[in-house]
Amino acid sequence: MKYLIDTHTLLWAITDDDELSEAARELLSFPDKNDILVSTVSFWEIAIKTSIGKLNLENFDFFRLQEYCDGLGFSVLKLDAQDSLYYAKLPLKEKHKDPFDRMLIATAINNGFTFVSRDHNMPLYREDGLSVFW
Repeated sequence: MKYLIDTHTLLWAITDDDELSEAARELLSFPDKNDILVSTVSFWEIAIKTSIGKLNLENFDFFRLQEYCDGLGFSVLKLDAQDSLYYAKLPLKEKHKDPFDRMLIATAINNGFTFVSRDHNMPLYREDGLSVFW
């Protein structure tokens, strides 16, 4: 099974944050058993939010994201043209318009990946085919 992790899940995995659920921590601890994917969309989100001051990563070098992913056994998934186009098919939910989240959701649905996220908006997309794990 392939799992695409949300941006906050990535950051919490790297920093071993207590915010990770026990189930998510267990899943992410065995990348040899579980195919854990990180989208370059998450890298882009971190770079943008850090540069505009919306995300403060004290004592964290986000330029080392690839290195952190490699160390955790996570594979980095480049943004695919078909996933980008699938974004247009994803219904716009009234309470959820975050473009980074929506691109990750489109990628997960289009590829049949299970999305690992604590975001309370994710269940809105179950009817569209999103499988969520937390």
